[in-house]
Amino acid sequence: MTAIGTMYELLIHKKRIKMNETQQNGKTKTNSVLREESKLGNVLMCFSVYRNTKEIFSTKLDTDAIPVIHSLKFLSMVIIIFYHYFVYTWDSIDNKVWTWNIFDKYFSFLINFIPLSVDVYFFSSGCLVTYLYLRNRTDKKLSKSIQCKENLIEFFIYIIKRFTRLTPAYMTALILWQLSSTWFEKTSQFYTYERGHEMCPKYWWRNLLYINNFFSFDTMCMKWSWYLANDMQFYIIAVILLILSTT
Repeated sequence: MTAIGTMYELLIHKKRIKMNETQQNGKTKTNSVLREESKLGNVLMCFSVYRNTKEIFSTKLDTDAIPVIHSLKFLSMVIIIFYHYFVYTWDSIDNKVWTWNIFDKYFSFLINFIPLSVDVYFFSSGCLVTYLYLRNRTDKKLSKSIQCKENLIEFFIYIIKRFTRLTPAYMTALILWQLSSTWFEKTSQFYTYERGHEMCPKYWWRNLLYINNFFSFDTMCMKWSWYLANDMQFYIIAVILLILSTT
């Protein structure tokens, strides 16, 4: 998909942009209508390496962006990645005592920051949800009054949008994790404590419903996905409180 999306952007999308710019500048004598991007084209562009690379390394901020939240999330993500790298490579480390001594000597301070790093993400998510909701609600109040039925519909729309935004990528990652865990179990000489090939076929539905954090940690499929379940639950609670506070 990345190859198709990149080729589409470079060979078709770029050419279309040039044609539209030429027409807008009045350099053509025809009255042809500017060609808009198709829905399929927009989907393919999501996989373009060229576009995504530019987006990743772009330093431009949107007008409604909050820079301090981006910096907090970046620092927290660095700590979280480092911690999980250490945890999930622990099974394949030969001299665990020596490794732990090195970690305890130079990186033990990170242990104290792990809970705070997760809290930063919960905090930033809550701030962004509140900010965006109140901004949209202010615009709606200026145009018309909002009824109780509209609040209920709005609640379900918020939840459905978030579910459809997260779930496809989430379930894809779950499937890939189960396949890789199965392959690792058959081919590796190391024993892994993360038993994805055993837990996921039984308990994948908990992840789909975002309730896997309510069950035992030992029976979780993709144990690190507890955060997504928590975040979804906090999001639902936040939307309910925001609707009640503005009704």
